[in-house]
Amino acid sequence: MLQPRLRALAYLGLLTCAACNDCGKSSGGSPTVSAQDLAATKAKVESLETAPRTALAAAKETIVARSDLGPCPVDVGDLGPPSTKDLSGSKTAWGGYNVSRWSPNGGNDFLASFPDTLCAIERLGIAYADEVGTKPGPRGFELASLLADTEPHQWQVDGLVKTKNAYDFELVIDAEIPPKIVSDTEFETGHIRARFYVWDYDKNAIVCAAKVVAESSDRLRATGTDQAQVDLQMKSGLVSDLREQALAAVKGHVYVAGPARDL
Repeated sequence: MLQPRLRALAYLGLLTCAACNDCGKSSGGSPTVSAQDLAATKAKVESLETAPRTALAAAKETIVARSDLGPCPVDVGDLGPPSTKDLSGSKTAWGGYNVSRWSPNGGNDFLASFPDTLCAIERLGIAYADEVGTKPGPRGFELASLLADTEPHQWQVDGLVKTKNAYDFELVIDAEIPPKIVSDTEFETGHIRARFYVWDYDKNAIVCAAKVVAESSDRLRATGTDQAQVDLQMKSGLVSDLREQALAAVKGHVYVAGPARDL
């Protein structure tokens, strides 16, 4: 059941402000980066992105989650927003994972690339299987954000080129039936089938994997100053929620990655 109440899309803006505020606090006396050093950083990040994108594109045929090799040693953590469920089990619509299909031209559009940039804060990438080899990963979107900064700082560069104990996460969508709003109070449940991978920059390899099957939450709620705003939040929130459920399903089921075994 849709319940058009509670908070608006400004939640996304608040998350961005919070991230920026944290960045500001972290910068301290960190020097800014010269144009020459920024160009070198760009080349380095683009080089770092090549191997994971190639491996992820081939992973469906080459890598599987191997429960016989044990649970993933990398702490995946709690991806996604904190739980917003109320006592009735209804949760607040949040559009942070409403990642669209990748378009190179969309990278220059703040609104089009914003969900990817938000995911990059968690070192998370979300991509469809047929685009994962060409779509930038979390570092790529962080790089774009850095290049757009009028005063990039050295600590930002250091984080981008770090490879020791550095991991990226990727949700690769194989099939997805998005939720569909059918009335002011109801929506059809969405379904997703995907794969989850952990890329280790130190080992330069996919080290963990999981298979994911999930469906939408039972109930979602949204608010706005008018019905149009509520509808926009709900539409974005439903898509994001389906990916949130996929990531929630990953917990406890991520295993060391390896080649498929002959049965």
